Amino acid sequence: MTPVSFSIDHTRLEPGIYLQAEPGKVYTYDLRFVAPRRSAEEGIPQAVMHTFEHCLATSLRSDSPFADSILYVGPMGCCTGFYLLLNREVESDIIARALVEAFDFIIAADTIPAANPLQCGNYLLNDLAAAKVIARKLRDIFGSGCYGTEYPVIEQ
Repeated sequence: MTPVSFSIDHTRLEPGIYLQAEPGKVYTYDLRFVAPRRSAEEGIPQAVMHTFEHCLATSLRSDSPFADSILYVGPMGCCTGFYLLLNREVESDIIARALVEAFDFIIAADTIPAANPLQCGNYLLNDLAAAKVIARKLRDIFGSGCYGTEYPVIEQ
């Protein structure tokens, strides 16, 4: 079986909230923060991805209206976004509002949650200052409602 992501035209993919659903099972949301074709110029450095991972997991699991439905929040290997796995479907505008709150959490943070040797295996790989810069840009994108929700598919 071919993975869904291999049928997506990454040359036309924009920042957005994309749903890959298996109703009754797991709802996988592709929280795309950077257009893949621009990842070389605008990609998110690994240390920032790690900071986002800690902060998104904390904010979304604590304050979002779908906190009780979160199965997993984690980074994409390509460093262009995150996967949000839920046990129910949630409208993209609700997720966008939760992301804006999470970005505000990052912007206001003085420390990174659980970034210590007891709670994190690579706690030194973080960059809160750079995460704040990127969070401000992402807050504008997801706060404006100008983000993608439909995957561009590869034309056969």
